[in-house]
Amino acid sequence: MDNKLISFINPCYSEEESIEMLCKRKGFSITEIKVTHNQRKYGKSKYGMERYLRGFFDSLTVAYLGKYYDKPMHFFGRLGLISGFIGIIICIYLTIIWIMGTSIGNRPLIMLGILLILVGIQFFSMGLIGDILIDRGFKSFYDESHIKEKI
Repeated sequence: MDNKLISFINPCYSEEESIEMLCKRKGFSITEIKVTHNQRKYGKSKYGMERYLRGFFDSLTVAYLGKYYDKPMHFFGRLGLISGFIGIIICIYLTIIWIMGTSIGNRPLIMLGILLILVGIQFFSMGLIGDILIDRGFKSFYDESHIKEKI
């Protein structure tokens, strides 16, 4: 690996699986080089189920950061709107039932509706706070960490 490439990769990602995605996100081109693989003589493979799960979660993290790194409101706002909308639908349904004369005080659905509305507000607020943080403090760091010229 080139020293220029290493300086652009976040050191918290130590897994080899995510290096390709990080490099692609930073604007580097990736090519494959054919190598010869020798048969293992001693020991056993370290590629068990745990390694695949870690690779999968690293891939999800890199995909999330690549898509929503500088726009957290797009992620959290979407979750907040979906959860708040479902909560409002549940509460409207329960209000219609209540207007028709049925008691709704002993139904757990009312708690779910209120909970979804509150969670939606919290997600929306997290996205808004994330956008403010990106705009105020981290925008300069973000601009410095991305390539502005072709290496």
